[in-house]
Amino acid sequence: MLKSEVKLVAPVSWILAVTCTCVLGGVGLTPSSVHAAACCAGSGAAPSVISGDDVAQVSVSAARGTVIGDAPAEGLPVFRNGATSEVTEIYLLSGAILVADRWQVGAGVPILRHEAAAKSTGSSSGLGDIRLNGAYEFLPEWTYSAWKPRGFGFLQFTLPTGTSVYDTQSAGAVDALGKGFYSLGAGSLLVKRWSAWDTYAIPEVHFSFRRTFRNENAEQLQIGSGSGASVSWGVGMSPGEGNFRIGLRLQPLYESPKGVVSDGATSRSGHQLSWNTALEATYLVSTAWAINGMYVDQTLLGPAVNTTLSRTLALGLQRRWER
Repeated sequence: MLKSEVKLVAPVSWILAVTCTCVLGGVGLTPSSVHAAACCAGSGAAPSVISGDDVAQVSVSAARGTVIGDAPAEGLPVFRNGATSEVTEIYLLSGAILVADRWQVGAGVPILRHEAAAKSTGSSSGLGDIRLNGAYEFLPEWTYSAWKPRGFGFLQFTLPTGTSVYDTQSAGAVDALGKGFYSLGAGSLLVKRWSAWDTYAIPEVHFSFRRTFRNENAEQLQIGSGSGASVSWGVGMSPGEGNFRIGLRLQPLYESPKGVVSDGATSRSGHQLSWNTALEATYLVSTAWAINGMYVDQTLLGPAVNTTLSRTLALGLQRRWER
């Protein structure tokens, strides 16, 4: 009986594993997660984690996001008019591989293109911030349970390989493709399915380390350490327990204030808060290949504080190797 139950939900588990990987791998990243780190909420992006019964996986994705509004520290968000535009494209290569039965490592390498138009138009392309991660399956699913989820814990280290707003060389910081800080994050992925229905949760916290920048005049700008957190919660279904899944995800993101020292003067930035609402779709082409899509909107829920508001469309392709 147990064997037949596992077989019954297998297609759903494959699709859910792909969907969770899409979220973990960063398909749902928005422009505010990679541009204008001084004024935008952090991405809360979790690492690439194998959440199915696979030994390795590789994902490629492309996302295009448009900033449509701004949320100040006080007051209601203001939508931008047609005189200004800001678009970010993210091309992400991510993957993970098992190094032991319950241990895995992974990485994500983004290439970005940022374009802004106001009084003048400019664009820039280059490498974003690289992510390295490790994960451990602390709640394995040895036997079927009606309530116990499958659980993974992860650590992630982010390298500031992309140009940030603090060392930009262009007007309007159009070449700002990263956040500018070394950061360390920790979190978990909890996955549960019931026949055609599924749900998952991804809580995470992260800490960015203090760093000193120099401008073209050799003047120092010191940005203090900071912390942040996000929680993703998603629910989905596969009609007829088939190869197609559609789901909804909610994700609040918070970044703490940071201390700023410039020319001997000390100040402090404000905290940042934003909300992602995402519609997810995944189609399992075969046991090895899957296609996924995602629409992310930051204007539907709130409150939002000290951040830009964007809408993003993402498409991805994933290849998996079974154990």
